[in-house]
Amino acid sequence: MNRLFIPSYDDDLLKQTVNELIVGKKCKVFGAGFLGEHIIKTLRKHGIEPVCFLDNDSKKWGARFVGLEVQSPDSLTTNDFIIIASIYSYEIAEQLQNKGLHKNRDFIIMK
Repeated sequence: MNRLFIPSYDDDLLKQTVNELIVGKKCKVFGAGFLGEHIIKTLRKHGIEPVCFLDNDSKKWGARFVGLEVQSPDSLTTNDFIIIASIYSYEIAEQLQNKGLHKNRDFIIMK
């Protein structure tokens, strides 16, 4: 699979993509904001329950957003699958790649 972005309005493509890539991994959503909330609702509609949010804003860490804890990106492990749901997707993708994660294997970008 070589998708640069998954459109946030395409529920079926999101479900298919996540189900293909999440096998054996924990799903986390990067971006505790409006798009992140939309993605959580879509995932839950398809029976996919992320374990938490990740966010670079340290003021959000430890808080709950739509029922999930917001954690620091430092909590990432090699057993995580990340859905980037942020207007800062390019910067976050670069941040994840600098941690050794690979686009379309370890994370995808929602737009």
